[in-house]
Amino acid sequence: MVDTPDYALYKEVGGYLFDKYGDGSDGGQFFKTFPELHDYSFNNPIVILGNQSMGQGTPLKGVLASRPAITIHVFGDIEALDDVQDVKQSIYSYLMQLSAVGDYRVELDPRNLINTVSQEQEDNLRLWHATLDVTFKVN
Repeated sequence: MVDTPDYALYKEVGGYLFDKYGDGSDGGQFFKTFPELHDYSFNNPIVILGNQSMGQGTPLKGVLASRPAITIHVFGDIEALDDVQDVKQSIYSYLMQLSAVGDYRVELDPRNLINTVSQEQEDNLRLWHATLDVTFKVN
């Protein structure tokens, strides 16, 4: 069975993040779902694979143009903005060069890219929160 483009993107990017940053439940930095942030020491930023979605563009010559999207979160200590930016930049560079996921050829759509960094505060925990929300065109 062939995965839908959004799920193929989720599996490809999730596999890359797991390989690069290690399993968060085993001391690594990558989490497939949001962990309890108070349980993490933030010696290194953590990476969380967020939402996946898929939109459809205008059909061209009877072919539906899919636009899968994925959101990636990076959280780091409030005193370590450079570390958060380094992790975010590394992931962004990977996403920029991504050309295939599963059975699909893809290309990052720069018109639908959200790249933010904000401060988060939860009780006594102050963090930087970087978000990469990227959409791809399926070719």
